[in-house]
Amino acid sequence: MLFARNPFFLFAILNIFSLFRPDFRGLECARVFSNQGISCSYQLLSAMTFAIKECSLVLVSVEGIFSNGAVLGNVGTSMICLVAKMYNVPIMVCCESFKFIDRVQIDAFVYNELGDSDEVSRLPDGRFGPLYKWKDIDALRILNLKYDITPPELIDVIVTESGMIPCTSIPVILRLQTSIERFD
Repeated sequence: MLFARNPFFLFAILNIFSLFRPDFRGLECARVFSNQGISCSYQLLSAMTFAIKECSLVLVSVEGIFSNGAVLGNVGTSMICLVAKMYNVPIMVCCESFKFIDRVQIDAFVYNELGDSDEVSRLPDGRFGPLYKWKDIDALRILNLKYDITPPELIDVIVTESGMIPCTSIPVILRLQTSIERFD
C-alpha cells in the first residue's frame, strides 16, 4: 500500500480491529500508513456495518487457503468478508502460493490454535479490561481462538505472486506445485 501511493490515485485505508484481539497488529499498521501521509482510520469490528458503506474494496491478508478455496484468516476475517459481501463490496485476498494447503477444512473448531485466555483481559495500553478477574468466576471459561474460516463463496479474487486467481484455481496450483516438487 505504501508503494501504491500516487498523487493521481487517491485512496484511504480503513483498518478494522477487535477490541479483544491482543496482538494489535492493526494499530501498528494504521500508524505506519498515517506516518507516510496515507489517510487511515482505525475502527472496531462491531462498527463494521457502518464503516463498510465508505469502502470500495476489502483487502485481506490471510494465513492460508485450503484446497476447497476456504480461507484461513485471523479471527474476524470471516465476519468482515460477510459484511462486505452483504454490501456488494469486492473482496480481494492476498496470499502467497506457499500458503496454499492441500487439505479441506469447513469450520474453525476442528483444527485451530488456542491463544492464552489472559490475553483477552488486557487492553491495548497494557491495563486490565473488564474481564481481568475472569478466573474468579468458576462457571466462566474464555475461548481465545486465533483463526476463522471464510467460505470461498465470499471471496471475489485471490492475489498471489503469480497474479489474480479465483478460489476454484487453488487445486490446480497445488497440483502444479506437487508435480514440480517431484521433478526437483
